[in-house]
Amino acid sequence: MRSYFSAGRARWYPLGAMTAGIVVTSWIGAATVHSWGVAGIAAANALGITVTAALLLAGLRTRRQDSPYGVSVRVRQVLAELSRLVCAAVVATAAGAFAAGRLPHPAAGLAAGLLTVTFVFVPLTWALGAQGSASALRSLRAVTRRLPHGRFR
Repeated sequence: MRSYFSAGRARWYPLGAMTAGIVVTSWIGAATVHSWGVAGIAAANALGITVTAALLLAGLRTRRQDSPYGVSVRVRQVLAELSRLVCAAVVATAAGAFAAGRLPHPAAGLAAGLLTVTFVFVPLTWALGAQGSASALRSLRAVTRRLPHGRFR
């Protein structure tokens, strides 16, 4: 959002993009809730968020040439990076659904699905070279390592 308000862009554009996303969510949700139930609402929400993100990303491409203020965003590179994560997420979701569906008890299925998604998604992001995976690992290390003031002597 900062890129819109600090770069001299139209201030109404983010509101318009979010309104479009909400409209898509509402319409798709209303159309699918009776046939798909909660899955229809979840799909509508995902589609609405995707529409909002796509509109906001597309709006970054229009930069004023005469303005010294601007945010340089390489849309193709951003989309290429996101596609790596989406690919890993799709494969991990399919593997997690498969593992969760094999167990009769819901709690066991949840645990199996969670572990499967984690153990499929993380290595895939590393293998595909997603930039966020390295910083996420550094954050995890920072959280899990022992801090000097917390040690017992």
